[in-house]
This record gives sequence, C-alpha cells and structure tokens, in this order.
Amino acid sequence: MNADAQLMELEKHLPANLAEEMLEVLKKKNTQLTITKKRSTKLGDYRRPSSKVNYHRISVNGSLNKYAFLITLVHELAHLEVYEQYKNKVLPHGIEWKNTFGKMLSNLLARNIFPDIISIELSKYAQNPKASSVSDVNLMLALKKFDEGNSPILNDLPNQAVFQIGKKIFEKGKKRRTRYLCKELNTNRLYVISGLAEIKLLTDINNI
Repeated sequence: MNADAQLMELEKHLPANLAEEMLEVLKKKNTQLTITKKRSTKLGDYRRPSSKVNYHRISVNGSLNKYAFLITLVHELAHLEVYEQYKNKVLPHGIEWKNTFGKMLSNLLARNIFPDIISIELSKYAQNPKASSVSDVNLMLALKKFDEGNSPILNDLPNQAVFQIGKKIFEKGKKRRTRYLCKELNTNRLYVISGLAEIKLLTDINNI
C-alpha cells in the first residue's frame, strides 16, 4: 500500500487532522500498522522486531470508533517506546509503560482532540492506565457513546461488572472457555453466559 493509500485508510479510523501525523510517527519508528477485523480477545497488539522481521508491528481493530482507535494505537506505541528504551527488562504493563502511556495520553488531552465526555474519563484513566481501556468501566461507557449502533458485549466487561440482559441483572464472574459464570443478583442463581452476548452495562447498582 503506497503512502497516499495508507493516509486515506488512516483517515477513516482517526479523528480529524491526525492521520498524517500518525503516519509520520509510524514511518519514523519503522512500524507496520495492520488494521484488523474485530477481535473479541483484544483491541490491538504490539510485536517487537525479531530475527526474521526487522521492524515493529502494531495491529488495531478496525471496528473501533475513531477515539477508541486512537487510544488503542497510542497504547501500542507506548509499548514500542518502552521496548526501545528497556528492551525486555521490564513488565509489559509495568510502571515504565504506565508512565509512558500516561504522558502520551496527557499530550493528546492537552490538544482538545476528544469530546468532553471522553476527556473527563480519559484524564482520570491517564493517571494510572490499566492494561486494557475496557477495564475502566466509565471510560468504556464514554467511548461506547460514539460507536455506530454497536452494543457492548460481555467479553468487553471487567470481572465483577454489573450488567443487564432482558429483565435479569447479573454480575460477571470467571471465564470458562468462551463463556462466563455469572450471578443473577436477585436470586444469586448462577448462569453460564456467552462472552459474545450483547448486554447493557449498569454502573449505579444502588438505583437498580
């Protein structure tokens, strides 16, 4: 794919006026970006150079909205920065990555790229980033508001998150292959629910 085609593709997935900048970063860092189909197990990943491949590789789910795509891309670029500085001497989501990712997010926030509803939650998240943005329920909810008609699925939620399917309200439990053992809160009965089940996330269980 030539540079013009790459730019056009990135423009589909990033907020306005960021595609060219991000493309330059990827070139400077000798990084191949792959935009994938939706993956239920991850939003993106980073792979370091190896004996067979002499460049960095990043993949990001193309199903993400533009703001979630940007956050995920920066998440993976933070892994790249940490690898360049420390190689394999630190934990993948250790303090070095948290500090690097947090600073990169703070720089984006200072540029007023995100809608207010995302900026508020992202600024909190940036103070102590977790391994996955979906682990932060409030940030995930803010990002979901900009999805194109996509409902959240059970796979997206952290453990112990409270959600609703139909008229029943559950707490997410342990994973069993592709399903989760969830407790129905009104009866304490246990249900095995598919990770792909579309759900309604509940944040204020006191008002249920």
